[in-house]
Amino acid sequence: MIIIILAAGKGNRLKKTLPKSFSYKTKSLIPIKNEPAIKRLINQFLEIKQRDILLVLGHHHKSVLKVFNDRKPVFVLNKNYEKDSNLRSLFLAFERILNEEIFDINKGVLIIETDSVFSNESLENFVKHIEGLLSLEQINNKICWTAK
Repeated sequence: MIIIILAAGKGNRLKKTLPKSFSYKTKSLIPIKNEPAIKRLINQFLEIKQRDILLVLGHHHKSVLKVFNDRKPVFVLNKNYEKDSNLRSLFLAFERILNEEIFDINKGVLIIETDSVFSNESLENFVKHIEGLLSLEQINNKICWTAK
């Protein structure tokens, strides 16, 4: 299964909920259990053997990429993130996957936002459930988009 992580936006709604003293950059870098949200989410997917991961970056993309040190993830850049919606980011992700054939689109796609928080066990169970659905022959749509 391909995992598309939407991480282009600023996270304005999230920013409004944080204490004024909190040094905010972008929602992808908000610490969760002492780790940037995006890195934690990717590590969780890697732990359950989900390796076909594509990030859609935008706001502070250079800062986000720095958290991965020298092992840069596969990503696409939404340069117009301030005006675009998640749908435009998703279009860019599919465009890269289809044009460059970097992943097998027939395995199904899980779309998730970078500020989604799961326990390791919950994420593993969720992925197993989605994989079970994707394996059903009567399912034509092999795309699942999580909602918070």
